[in-house]
Amino acid sequence: MMLRLPRPLLEFSSVLSDDDLIELIESQTEGHRFAIAGRSPVADRVSSSICHHSDKDTISKLIDNEDAIIGPETGPVLIKRAAEDPSIAGKMGTRKDVDWRSIYAKLDDASKRVFANLARNHMKVDKASVDAAKEIVAHKLQQRSGFKATEWTVAWGRCVHCVIAVNWICARLNVFAASLMGIMQRPLSLDATHSA
Repeated sequence: MMLRLPRPLLEFSSVLSDDDLIELIESQTEGHRFAIAGRSPVADRVSSSICHHSDKDTISKLIDNEDAIIGPETGPVLIKRAAEDPSIAGKMGTRKDVDWRSIYAKLDDASKRVFANLARNHMKVDKASVDAAKEIVAHKLQQRSGFKATEWTVAWGRCVHCVIAVNWICARLNVFAASLMGIMQRPLSLDATHSA
């Protein structure tokens, strides 16, 4: 049965629950899905349903919608769709608010390989994001303090393409910071031949 719902109702009404929206996504037209993708907000499970049932234009609108949550339900579905369509893959990197690291951790091995390929080929990082991450690392080294997980999330969350390398980089930087702190704490010894 085809429902004729006005676009503003689909896009702006608070009367429709997430269950209602998912039912509409699964049973109605692409036009319905496109309107729902523009809502504010779009819950993770609604976003997941959109990614399961929609074409690339609707998925692109969902990704462009900063109020659409892309979380643990949506992420894996979106990654599979992006593997099939490079235009979706290219848009994924624009969402700097998405915790791709936690989504990556929940993927199976095959999906991780797909995501690594997508990140390498489609997710670009801007210089400002890299500079912001460097500032946090430099600040922590200056303070001789450890790195908290939330600080890494903030620093590297801006660098979406670093999702795959983040664990390796974190381990190396912590080793480097520990070495640097060890060097800085050693007493300065002067060789007797160079003393005055």
